[in-house]
Amino acid sequence: PFVNNGCLPITFFPFPDPWPYNYTWFYFEAHADGEFGFVMEAADPDEASDLDFQVWGPINNASDACNFIKNNQPIRSSYADGADPTGLANNHPLTGSLINDTCEDADGDDFVKTIPVQAGEVYFVLVNDWGNAITSGAVSIDFDNTSDDVLPQDDFFSISPDMIACP
Repeated sequence: PFVNNGCLPITFFPFPDPWPYNYTWFYFEAHADGEFGFVMEAADPDEASDLDFQVWGPINNASDACNFIKNNQPIRSSYADGADPTGLANNHPLTGSLINDTCEDADGDDFVKTIPVQAGEVYFVLVNDWGNAITSGAVSIDFDNTSDDVLPQDDFFSISPDMIACP
């Protein structure tokens, strides 16, 4: 609490029982200077769910992630309510409105602004299926809001329920 909770209200800590542990992590190393952004939602519209996320970084080395995440606030955080698309964007993909916030609560519009990144920096993203409706485990993530060459063109990461940030 107060260290790495981002926009999550302190009343969430300690986590209520039952806490919806339906999350995964992914991380990437920026391969060029630019902006990192994404739009995500359930891959199957029949599994529409309330997705929330937090982003930590920049981290100099992925091996330092556990320590960094435990001791720093996320630089972007959203737990906006509803089964709408969510993510990082400079303009809201549905309304076109300018996005300036970096952290939002349940009353937010689902989006916070993109992250300026530099080559070599590492970022960790926590994605939580608060609605617990994505039984297939499939989340669609569109990286069109990311500058060219920030993410490598080959398989730059995999999303897996088995990945852990801290041993």
